[in-house]
Amino acid sequence: MHSFFRTILLVVVWISLLIVPYALISYLCYAGLCGGAAAAEIRSHPFYVNIWSYYIWLYPLIVFGALYACRQLPKDSMGSLIVLLIPLLCLMPLGYFNYQINKISTKYSQQEANYYSFHADDFACSPGKFIRYESGHFSFFEGKSGPYGSSWTVSYFEKYKELEAFAKTNNIDILQCKNQKGVSLDFKNQ
Repeated sequence: MHSFFRTILLVVVWISLLIVPYALISYLCYAGLCGGAAAAEIRSHPFYVNIWSYYIWLYPLIVFGALYACRQLPKDSMGSLIVLLIPLLCLMPLGYFNYQINKISTKYSQQEANYYSFHADDFACSPGKFIRYESGHFSFFEGKSGPYGSSWTVSYFEKYKELEAFAKTNNIDILQCKNQKGVSLDFKNQ
């Protein structure tokens, strides 16, 4: 029975080395190659970035050290099983950091989904196109679906005249843009 568990643990320990390329890509991404608000917040926690660098070089040393120590011990001893558990126990902190990183990413995904969704005060012009009036300026949102998800274009305008000229250039009748109450977007008369 010891040899069966030992074989299973040997396979799992060798497979666990696949964490090294994942750690390398994650380290490069969170150290500065990836953009976005989530990556910036993760970068602001230096320990989250440093933990990936440790898994790049330290984890393989732990694995190979455990494999060497396991080879030196008798195959049917309990010590060889315990030595093989050490690298797997070293993966536990990574689970916590992945949980924290997923929490940060989820927060920004929800904020993004909320920002690019139609609100009650927004003026819908056509499917995927709407205008938002906030803090004295206008934002024109245009969404397009593609094979890799949806993409959004947001244009900002300080004055109603700029928005009106943009709408005319893009063949959008600005008086047809209405909010959920049925009120048209017309700032000329105000």
